[in-house]
Amino acid sequence: MTEGKKKLTAEDLEILWQNAGLANDLMFRFVMENPSLCRKTLSLLLGKQVGVITEQQTQFSIEIDGRTKGIRLDLYVEVEGEMIDVEIQTVKLSKKEMGHRLRFYQSELDQLGISKGLKYKELKKSIIIFICTYDPFGKGAGRYTFEETCQEQSSLILDDGATKIIYNTLGTLPESDKNKIAIENFFNYVNGEQPQDDFCKELAEEVKKQHQSTKKKGDFLMWEQIICEREEAAAKEAAKIAAKEATKEKARAVAIEM
Repeated sequence: MTEGKKKLTAEDLEILWQNAGLANDLMFRFVMENPSLCRKTLSLLLGKQVGVITEQQTQFSIEIDGRTKGIRLDLYVEVEGEMIDVEIQTVKLSKKEMGHRLRFYQSELDQLGISKGLKYKELKKSIIIFICTYDPFGKGAGRYTFEETCQEQSSLILDDGATKIIYNTLGTLPESDKNKIAIENFFNYVNGEQPQDDFCKELAEEVKKQHQSTKKKGDFLMWEQIICEREEAAAKEAAKIAAKEATKEKARAVAIEM
């Protein structure tokens, strides 16, 4: 999920490609196509060793019936009875926007499970992970984990199998966290610093490998161009709507004065 862009020239696109690191959503998808790095990344983010991955897709689209808005996931994985979605989030969302986006993603994952023939009581556990390059809640924490709890009995957790984890790459983890150093090294690498441990060096090598791929460069440039064209079309449509509303307001003001 990258930030909105003005119309891009060929030179702009080349610069974007040369500077694309792990925080770029498309580069993240390219890197996560490596099964070993995908498993290691999930193990780090979940704080446990991830076993056999039964399904792994990048840029995975969920469109249930064609009538509702679908979503495109950066990384979708099924492992040991769990559905896991991992997103790179560089565009700053408000706390409300983040909450609504997570709610929508959760509903789509649930619909995906049901569309595969599962009954609601058979739905797999779902984990949605957002890796944010900013602090969406302004509390300074490196990780925010959300599960449904009872407001009257705070120790009572609703066992709906849904977990949302938001990482803030600008934050820090508590000293008691066993993965504190590894995760903060990962944060630093996502933020554009040099890799500080073996895992981040593996990620850096894979990013370098992707940069050497003519096919991946072509895919990257095409995708960025598509996004640019969509944003340009959306901006024009928004301008038309704004102009139409302004005309209505002007007409109303004239009518009131008559």
